[in-house]
Amino acid sequence: MQWNAPLVLAASAMGAAALVALPLLSAPKKSNKNAPPMLPHLLPFIGNLLDFGLRPIDFLTESYKKYGECFTFLMFGRHMTYVMGPEGNNFFFNAKLADVSAEEAYASLTIPVFGEGVVYDVDNSVLMEQKRMVKDTLTTNAFKSYVPMIVQETVEYLSKWDKSSGKADIFKAMSELTIMTASRTLMGAEIRSKLDESVAQLYHDLDGGFQPINFLFEWLPLPQYFARDRAQKKLADLFKEIIRGRRASSETTATDVLQGIMESTYKNGGKMTDDAIANFMIAILMAGQHTSSTTATWALLYLANDPQLQKLLIEEQSRVLTGKPDTPTSQLPPLTYDAIKDLKLLEMTIKETLRLRPPIFQIMRKVIRDVEYKGYIIPKGHYVCSSPAVSALDPEKYPDPHKFDPTRHLEASNAGDGGWVVRDFDIAEKSARSHYLPFGAGRHRCIGEGFAYVQLKTVIATILRLYQLDLVKNLDGSRKFPKQDFTSLIVMPEKPTIIEYTRRSD
Repeated sequence: MQWNAPLVLAASAMGAAALVALPLLSAPKKSNKNAPPMLPHLLPFIGNLLDFGLRPIDFLTESYKKYGECFTFLMFGRHMTYVMGPEGNNFFFNAKLADVSAEEAYASLTIPVFGEGVVYDVDNSVLMEQKRMVKDTLTTNAFKSYVPMIVQETVEYLSKWDKSSGKADIFKAMSELTIMTASRTLMGAEIRSKLDESVAQLYHDLDGGFQPINFLFEWLPLPQYFARDRAQKKLADLFKEIIRGRRASSETTATDVLQGIMESTYKNGGKMTDDAIANFMIAILMAGQHTSSTTATWALLYLANDPQLQKLLIEEQSRVLTGKPDTPTSQLPPLTYDAIKDLKLLEMTIKETLRLRPPIFQIMRKVIRDVEYKGYIIPKGHYVCSSPAVSALDPEKYPDPHKFDPTRHLEASNAGDGGWVVRDFDIAEKSARSHYLPFGAGRHRCIGEGFAYVQLKTVIATILRLYQLDLVKNLDGSRKFPKQDFTSLIVMPEKPTIIEYTRRSD
């Protein structure tokens, strides 16, 4: 997990006290000769928290090179065992339920935010059925209906920008636009109509409980914990009010995810309770909001740093929609789902953004039974972790790995189906044995991948046909490209995230 500044400061204070009370420690000897290598650390209990928290990608990359595909380090009393590379990814995502548990790893973080009866508060078999209910609603016909909604929301939002040119906080814009488009398409008109300042504050308060410190402490007598709990109840009540209204109406024609879940049944014939449906909708909202808004922000920052790529993407829209590359943007036909699917360069741009700036850089499970990996015994009680973000920077697979180069994805296929290759290397997402897994793999693979591509491609394509983007300049004329901010659960750009925009006149 990433660690926020207050936690790092607290850890520093605790570490200082530990230094006074205890001698400096080097790497402890392995009690089990078959245990993975243990990284050295100076601070008891705190372990490698500070080094990992301040620079997690570099820390993991260096440890991978030095200790190999499997290693352990101590972090705030927890033993974190990493399995690295494509083989590690495959082991992690296909580990047996009897050996590892996502529920035990994440429950303390997610249950207070999502609520009871959903996601990691239920048995894995129940979660799989809940995910199936959502996936069944994300059909091609649904996606076709979503595109014009997303276009409309984007155009209306951008109407607040100055007509000719100006500056905008692109992260703030994408955060607001993402929740508007997701609410409109997935949750229905009732939720979208209630996205006023009061609901925005509830979302903010709930989001405040989805921070790294909540992973360590499920509840503390702190203001953000009280605000989180109040917001969860109020948002759940809002959803339940809408659910009751739909059940009471004989004229409901909604085809959104909310309606789909209301009409779905478990294999045993039972249905989700209204409480569970409300909590599951909160989970969908929270799970997709940050990842999509952060990805959209990074993609637009990369585009603002590359005027030529913007030009090529406009030409691609023109070719797909009119058959020629130079149709004025003001004369381009409306975007459709079929057109969005054919915007391959835009798709590659998003894929390269996800390779370099994945919003989640690691995933973890709690080991509930000793498990073997490549001759090592990972003990019960450890957390086993995977970091596809590190494997996606492997220079053997991706020459000049830190360079933003969408053309790496030369054979991009339809968004979300996983059937593409990078140069000569197979990175099909259908297999967990891969360097590139921005949406995960196996039973916990993200079910919202298809929607994410529809949402991201539609929003970005709409912005590009309306505006030319640029980064704010430094004093020497170079563009200001923000660094990654590792102080929250989602790896966002460091603030400020200001871009310059100029409205297209053609």
